[in-house]
Amino acid sequence: LDYNTTGDGILSALQVLSVMKRTGKPLSEIASVMTTLPQILKNVRVREKKDLESLPDVKKAIRSVEQKLKEQGRVLVRYSGTENKARVMIEGPDQESIREMAESIAAFLLRFVFCHEKRRRLYPFRDRPEVWQMVSDFLHARHIPTTALTSGPTAETA
Repeated sequence: LDYNTTGDGILSALQVLSVMKRTGKPLSEIASVMTTLPQILKNVRVREKKDLESLPDVKKAIRSVEQKLKEQGRVLVRYSGTENKARVMIEGPDQESIREMAESIAAFLLRFVFCHEKRRRLYPFRDRPEVWQMVSDFLHARHIPTTALTSGPTAETA
């Protein structure tokens, strides 16, 4: 990630080839030191690709997940270049926890990035009470009423 923040495949391949040439070691030996982590990718359909930097609650959710992961994972949130979707990718040591983390970020994207599906936008992850609780806890930590998720933007959340 020193050269690119998105995990670009071509750049990664060139870096591996560079290490192979510099060390004279085969790929099998170099790859043996790599630890793979579980990864999850959530796609969130959006009507409008608002600048993620302009969504403070989404930024706070991302920072919160990054702090939980520390150096044991990574978070990437970006828009698709070809579809009206935001992509939330998280890598970390535990599949279940990263799934919940990805869903919590996706819940904020659904709420603040204008999803087509109005019911889903107003009640994100209604079928996943543990994720809803995470979102609710996050909102309460900032003293934003949970009703903001069901009653539309308020002066506090807009």
